[in-house]
Amino acid sequence: MARVLVVDDDESILELVRRRLSVEGHEVHTSKEALGTSRRVREIEPDVVVLDQQMPALSGENLVKVIHEGCAVQPKIILFSSLPVEDLEEKAISSGADDFLCKTEGMAALHNKILSVLGGG
Repeated sequence: MARVLVVDDDESILELVRRRLSVEGHEVHTSKEALGTSRRVREIEPDVVVLDQQMPALSGENLVKVIHEGCAVQPKIILFSSLPVEDLEEKAISSGADDFLCKTEGMAALHNKILSVLGGG
């Protein structure tokens, strides 16, 4: 399966996502900090980065740009948020993210999005 980096300021979300994606066979790394995401991407070389759209230091859409500009490794990026789908879709498209998912859609939907952006779903 995939190597996934999940960036979210909510520890309970990080733990939920880590557990669920690990059960699905993914290698999951987590980070509570938006700052330093580029460094983590360079260290881990994830296949997919799941970014919370609403982070304290940097928004998910700004993090997408930071990753695209600052990393030789270019993972697929999924914006993940509790924003209404219309708002999230617009932010994902304008930032250059590969896909987006509302948190209310659940963990099975996130697993399916990961497979989809990697071309296997």
